Amino acid sequence: MGRGGALDASLLVYFTNRTNGVSHPPYSSNNLAFHVGDNPLHVKQNRILTCKDLKIDPSRLISMDQIHSANIKIVSSSSTNPIPECDGILTNEPNLALLVQTADCTPVLIYSPDKRAIGALHVGRAGAFKKIVPKALEMMQNEFNVLVPSLHVWIGPAIQKCCYEIDKEVLEYAKRNFSSFLEGKRLDIAKIIIHQLTQYGVQNIHYDKTCTSCDKSYFSYRREKTTGRQGGIIMLKEDL
Repeated sequence: MGRGGALDASLLVYFTNRTNGVSHPPYSSNNLAFHVGDNPLHVKQNRILTCKDLKIDPSRLISMDQIHSANIKIVSSSSTNPIPECDGILTNEPNLALLVQTADCTPVLIYSPDKRAIGALHVGRAGAFKKIVPKALEMMQNEFNVLVPSLHVWIGPAIQKCCYEIDKEVLEYAKRNFSSFLEGKRLDIAKIIIHQLTQYGVQNIHYDKTCTSCDKSYFSYRREKTTGRQGGIIMLKEDL
């Protein structure tokens, strides 16, 4: 189903893959996204099964209408779900699971152990260029008074430089603004994210180098076009 990376029993960090769900091709099988053309009953069942495996109340799984932006919102159990028009959600409410959906873009999960706050970010090329990650860190400082050096950040499975060749228009922009993250026409999004994190003072970075385009146990938009979405999930568990 996927892999976890939580630090202790008071935190859930998990990245799903495409296996052990009920969706049919081309969404087979554990597609968690309603917006890709899959049967919504299958998506609902996939989410229920995922929540059951992770011991999450399905009614407290918060997702986003992702739009490749740098919009980030603070959420709670009373928030509209899914959260409209954003690519980042933050909370300090226990037992509220934040879900980011990806199929090559990078899922980034953030945890503040000192202030017990979390975030989930959808970071594609647009999000990296628009600096959604530094913006999220600033918001967590402002809203929750977190200490950036103590943050833990997980960078989940995503398309890697080996498979991410960009077109001429994007290449020219990248050459002007992100040249150190280019190798020919190939752009290293993860390297941009790591650079932004370290520049801001984050020291604890957990980076999964799995390439979703290479590894067929993951959904990949670049490889398949019509496909599902896996999830990155983070949740503060009620204090034990």
